[in-house]
Amino acid sequence: MDDQQKTPNRPRDPCPCCFDFNPDLAAPGPAKDVRVDSRESVVWILRDIIQFESAASSNCDICSFIVKTIKVSGLLGLESKMGTWMYLRLPIGQGNPEIILGDPSRSEMFLQFYTDYSQREAWKHVKPLPEICEDHLSREGLDFINACFDKCVKDHKLCKQVIPSFPTRVLDIGSNEDDPVRLIETKAITAEKYVALSYCWGSNPSIKTLSGNLEDMKSGIALDKLPATYLDAIALTRKLGMKYLWIDALCIIQDSQADWEKECTKMADTYADSYLTIAASSSTSVTSHFLRPQLEPLPRAAHDQRPIYSEWMKNDKGQVLLKARLMHTTGVHWKWRPTHTTDQQPLVEPLTQRGWTLQEKILATRLLSISAMEMAWSCKEAIFCECSSNLNHLREFGGKPLSQISRRGETFNFWHKVIENYSKRKLTQDGDKLPAISAIAAIVQQKIASNYVAGLWTDNIELDLLWRRPSSSRVQAANSSYIAPSFGWASITGEIDYFCFRNGKWPYEKAAKVLEVSAVTGPDAPLGRVSQSKLTIQGPVAMGYVVARGPFDGYAIRLGSACLWFSADTNLSTIVATGSNGESEVSVCRKRREHDRLDLADELKRLDQKRSPGGVQHLTEPTTTDTSTRKVIRCWVMRLGGFPFGDKGKKDIEWMVLGRSATQPEYFERVGLGSLENRDEDTAVISLERIETVTVV
Repeated sequence: MDDQQKTPNRPRDPCPCCFDFNPDLAAPGPAKDVRVDSRESVVWILRDIIQFESAASSNCDICSFIVKTIKVSGLLGLESKMGTWMYLRLPIGQGNPEIILGDPSRSEMFLQFYTDYSQREAWKHVKPLPEICEDHLSREGLDFINACFDKCVKDHKLCKQVIPSFPTRVLDIGSNEDDPVRLIETKAITAEKYVALSYCWGSNPSIKTLSGNLEDMKSGIALDKLPATYLDAIALTRKLGMKYLWIDALCIIQDSQADWEKECTKMADTYADSYLTIAASSSTSVTSHFLRPQLEPLPRAAHDQRPIYSEWMKNDKGQVLLKARLMHTTGVHWKWRPTHTTDQQPLVEPLTQRGWTLQEKILATRLLSISAMEMAWSCKEAIFCECSSNLNHLREFGGKPLSQISRRGETFNFWHKVIENYSKRKLTQDGDKLPAISAIAAIVQQKIASNYVAGLWTDNIELDLLWRRPSSSRVQAANSSYIAPSFGWASITGEIDYFCFRNGKWPYEKAAKVLEVSAVTGPDAPLGRVSQSKLTIQGPVAMGYVVARGPFDGYAIRLGSACLWFSADTNLSTIVATGSNGESEVSVCRKRREHDRLDLADELKRLDQKRSPGGVQHLTEPTTTDTSTRKVIRCWVMRLGGFPFGDKGKKDIEWMVLGRSATQPEYFERVGLGSLENRDEDTAVISLERIETVTVV
């Protein structure tokens, strides 16, 4: 850190490059490189490092400080990817000046400028901020948490928990270090405040409650048997003055399917009713500490947040101190960006990569996220973080928490955004795909009163069917065991998006009508696992042939004289089934992991093919002497609907691509989704269509 003293001569007029960190000076002008964002209440100023260097040479101390800080930070090492352009971000009202390198929606870190509390009166537009605490159980760390608590409990009407309730079991951890820890049944005691823990299990927790050790867990649990994550949660809960803690591995009987399903249906209440949910965001497994100073090894992010540069300079108040620190755009500062980008994704905490933890985050009334970078608090009314930056402090799934969404259309949009995020997360057990989001589904169902079928809502079924695997996501084989029907997003492993839905910006004109959709579920978990499901849908259908492999794991379909490209949901193969005319036909199908069928891409290579003038491969006509070329791979394309946009009848048409089911050949299964931008309804494809009713499994 450089604490050198200097007394430069400042120009009388405000600096035209940094505007002396004054948003009032920057905002009024018509300059193209200055933009006022009323939603975030900030002024964005586009600058190049050369502009800051030029202003520094003209005796602007702030620009000189910016140049030195950028060089010390190492941000210029990212030139090859981001260039030397950056945004100076000046908050209007609350907040501190910041610099984001490159595109703000893609940047992985930002510089924050601040000063000491001893300099409170020295800067008008640079506020004093505390340093990020290096011991979460210290007075400074607990002061941050308790200040968030005080603000929330006293002022937030939406966060008030009227009737306290307990989960079926909780851990009684006592209040002192020497107190025993034991599992208790709560039915016989009065409900009190409790803390819930959200964390990554890892490969397998070393200790968990089973039918065989339930009574032993009630008698007492030796602390030396508990992994690091649990010990940290116990220590913090005690410091906050609470004696009850809920940890799923210890409070649910893990080898009892009945208890597991019963508690899974209560998960929404478990997190909503907890006085606080602690998110161990930086831990990859229960064996890792998440509290400092036990956090080892200390990640780079934790080193970056410390002051990387400071300097005394002179303004109209005399000698004043300016500091800078480097922060990562993780946690509450993380911002979603389009899935089709090929840039490296921002640093993501381990907890945000796990499937189960999404509903814990969304449903918690109060969430304290403890990451490698900082502590952050989010509740139904506010977001606070140690660095005090409001960068990207917007709700991930819209402007409101789920509890405050009331309109049906807004609720369905929220669900689509949740599914997009959830699909990128990982699950240890494939069979948890639907259970791990069932608590959110339960709250959504209370709001919209719609039937729920394997991740889809019957009252929004036509739009819910319009999911797809993005081109940036690697295609995988279908699950070995039955997880969900092929027409549902839960049937594939990996990311999906509702890009075609355009987040409700365009009206949807449906061409197909769902006649019936159903699923068989367990009696104790109607929003959880499904054992079978069917979709009966009526709409315009055309038969075609898969003729070529395309980019991004897509395929080309020949439909008369037209060619349609589609994105495959999974790896594909073929199946020989009996057609409607009673004769055998070769159909495309999903490739299951346990099947040894040839991959469709390899199957296409084996067929006798040639190039058409349009560049699309197609099958040769069969000859009487060569029966191998008679094999054609059939598929069926159903037009689901379209999104009119622009003028002149322009429309995005959405097609569901079907093949014979590999497990139930008498029915169809979805193998992909295709889009075709068209100006005219009378296309070559549509001319081949007939209205048909099909059943998809």
